[in-house]
Amino acid sequence: MRLKSYTSLSAALALFSSIAGGLMVTPTADAQVLRDLTGRVEDRLGDTIADQVDDRLNDRLRDVEELRLPENLDELVEIDRLENLLESDRFQILSSSFIGNTLEDTINRLGGAVAGVRQAAQTRRAFARSIDIERYDDLPAMRDEWVVMVSADQAAALEALDLTVLERNDLSAAQSSLFVLRFPSENAGRVRNDLAQLGADILERNYVYRAAGQAAVVNEAGEQASHLPAIDASSARFRLGMIDTDVEEGHEALAGLSLREADFVSHGDLRPTGHGTAVASILSSVSGAGDDRSLLAASAFFLSSEGQTGATTSSLIQSIDWLVSEGADVINVSLTGPPDASLERFITQMQARGVVFVAAVGNGGPAAAPLYPAAYDGVVGVTAVDEAGQVYRWANRGAYVDIAALGVNVTVAAPDGGTRRDSGTSFASPLVSAFLAGWADGQLSEGDVSARLASAVSWAPEQGRDAGFGIGILTLSPERD
Repeated sequence: MRLKSYTSLSAALALFSSIAGGLMVTPTADAQVLRDLTGRVEDRLGDTIADQVDDRLNDRLRDVEELRLPENLDELVEIDRLENLLESDRFQILSSSFIGNTLEDTINRLGGAVAGVRQAAQTRRAFARSIDIERYDDLPAMRDEWVVMVSADQAAALEALDLTVLERNDLSAAQSSLFVLRFPSENAGRVRNDLAQLGADILERNYVYRAAGQAAVVNEAGEQASHLPAIDASSARFRLGMIDTDVEEGHEALAGLSLREADFVSHGDLRPTGHGTAVASILSSVSGAGDDRSLLAASAFFLSSEGQTGATTSSLIQSIDWLVSEGADVINVSLTGPPDASLERFITQMQARGVVFVAAVGNGGPAAAPLYPAAYDGVVGVTAVDEAGQVYRWANRGAYVDIAALGVNVTVAAPDGGTRRDSGTSFASPLVSAFLAGWADGQLSEGDVSARLASAVSWAPEQGRDAGFGIGILTLSPERD
């Protein structure tokens, strides 16, 4: 049996320095350079740490099996939270919570992407699947997993086919069923034909989406923290939904919210909490709504013990279904990923019911391809600007950018109970969501959304629309007619 965790933080930091010290990156408009460098560092770091710990723990495995402690505990004291290995009088080694806590410490010190971790013991699925991501047409997807949505009548016929069904979820908001199937990609043609006989015309991979924020960012050149504008929703029926990571619901920054959460993750039992807590704190900054403010938070992100994190297509569809069923008028989606016909169709169906989707355009850089769901028709795509009105340098650009809002060097809640400064389009889109929620006292058409956003910008490009700013920068609170 091979056990994986993280060895000493000093060794991890030394490795990081040795990798980064020999590399130099010249500033460029293409953010891919930085992303590639980060990926190489993380891959090498994770592999080396895991190998070191494997060797170390295999030496101790006999002692663990006999339930006796090593004679010299000092030999094991290499990680800050060793006390998590001991619970009462029983010797436990590498529990999921221990891995998560150690991972949190390591990544926080290295300035990585995951700022907090929680074990989903109370919400985990009975048969959580392993996290195994592959590249399919150069896009991240769960290995051999496919998504198809069918009507209630078609569902029984689908289950009668010779297919491995990993999940069936009945979607109440659309009166349809979501299936996650498992088969190798070489069988896709045959399966498509079988499904076509049932009337199912969309079969997609179970793609993996990423949070659209840069966690634990350090303010540049001593910049002061940006001040988020107050969005007045005092007279609104404030029904906001968000799809993100798990949220640290006890954080004092969320004290003014009535927070309801649900988990829709089918892979692993660890949940990141940093990004969702930060986004929720921005939504919580809405002023004037008093005790009537409510937030529906769908947890869609998995986290592996090696630090991989993401949300699958199936988790996103289930999250949307729950939020709509619970009455969300506006849904904030601070994540990005590839185009997916099944997700697009479901969003379109919910838009027809009057639900407004607000999404971050992503942080891939000016030359990056469009990211989704922000680039879908009717979804409000939000970019980030700083207090000087300059577009965030890593923000995506294109015709799908609808509006800009403050999202650079903003102060947000951190999962440790404090605050930190973050930058990214993730932290701009909640302001637009909160603004539109101030109007959400009935169904909003696409024209209504566009008109109300246009009335709330303090600056607009001369040509009427810009690939960087969209229609302009949001600063005003909604004013009731």
